[in-house]
Amino acid sequence: MPTLIVFIVLSAIMTLFYWFKGWMTDAPYRKKWTFSKARIGLGAFLFFFGANRIFISSTTLTMIVCAIFMLYGIFIVYFSIKTYRFYTMKMIEEANQSQKQ
Repeated sequence: MPTLIVFIVLSAIMTLFYWFKGWMTDAPYRKKWTFSKARIGLGAFLFFFGANRIFISSTTLTMIVCAIFMLYGIFIVYFSIKTYRFYTMKMIEEANQSQKQ
């Protein structure tokens, strides 16, 4: 499916972009915040890769492996969104403290 391939490529680009951006950041909470966005892209990549692979071949083993990929991708996205929300507040506090100094 061409649509899933576009989503796979976009999520891979998102993962790499935020991964490199995270390595360039010096502030600790901003770094964790940026890496959580990279993990959201990684989870989306795993989910879309598994979904795409199901459409390519539909053997029993492929279905099981793709279901594991998709569930693990959803797991990563869910918990990365939770860490993203947590570190958003910490990053705002960190920015306010750096402005006061």
